Amino acid sequence: MPCSAASVSSSHRLLSGHGQDERAARALQSRSFYVVPRLNPDGVELALADVPRYVRSGVRPWPLPDPQPGLHSSDVDGDGRILSMRVPDQTGHWKQHLEHPRLLVPRAAHLKIYGGSDYAVTKGGGDWTVHAVVGLDAQDRPWLLDLWRARTASDVWVEAWCELVKWWKPMSWGEERGQIISGVGPWLEREALARKAFTERIQFVSRLDKGVRAQAIRGYIANRGLHYDENLPERAALEAELLAFPAGKNDDVHDALGLVGQLLDLAVQGRIPKKEKPKQESGYRHTGTKGGEGVNIKTM
Repeated sequence: MPCSAASVSSSHRLLSGHGQDERAARALQSRSFYVVPRLNPDGVELALADVPRYVRSGVRPWPLPDPQPGLHSSDVDGDGRILSMRVPDQTGHWKQHLEHPRLLVPRAAHLKIYGGSDYAVTKGGGDWTVHAVVGLDAQDRPWLLDLWRARTASDVWVEAWCELVKWWKPMSWGEERGQIISGVGPWLEREALARKAFTERIQFVSRLDKGVRAQAIRGYIANRGLHYDENLPERAALEAELLAFPAGKNDDVHDALGLVGQLLDLAVQGRIPKKEKPKQESGYRHTGTKGGEGVNIKTM
């Protein structure tokens, strides 16, 4: 029995049940029990100390730690919590979310980003306007980077759309052709031009069967998965709609992702940029102007 508490509890149950519990009595009469509360008492004492330390076995650290100046493997403030520190890296794979600084999202430079929108007809009606931003990484996996969802008038969701486009810089954006885009299209184009929110907008003909319309993204997600941060805005609405479709009350998130799926035949997967190699000195020095113009002379 590996756990001290479980060992003591099992022993107590067997002893107190003898004479009262038929199964406990039969177990004690037919078997021998060997109880080992602690295999590593020194390690337990270290782990439960005021300033805890964790070792693999015994008090001898193994593998031997590689000491680095200024780094100490211990609970610095003694509160017993394990925390991590973010170190900014301009070439790292992650960056802070636009509106939620605690949320990290994949860096756009490593992804090919696409978007899709399901526009609502009326303010405060039964439908929601949803903007979905999806990025494809170097392994061709989809990341749901951002999700905007609201029941509001067109001036608000057009502004939100422009901000998403400016922030994520998607390659293409899918939307429905028909009454909605025909009605709001001129205003959306004018506002995007004024705010310099540029992307390729591709309209798709609406189909009656929403299940058929979303087959592309459903197959893609089934094969590659859908990755998103646990703190993603509107995460609850996302999971509720996707899990309840087609029997759910709302399907606007499903429709927005379905429009992203319509772009898959045009989409390309992301890539990890190669880091520039440091320039090596050739052993020559420049002569001439400060700009480097002149003749290179080998110094001996």
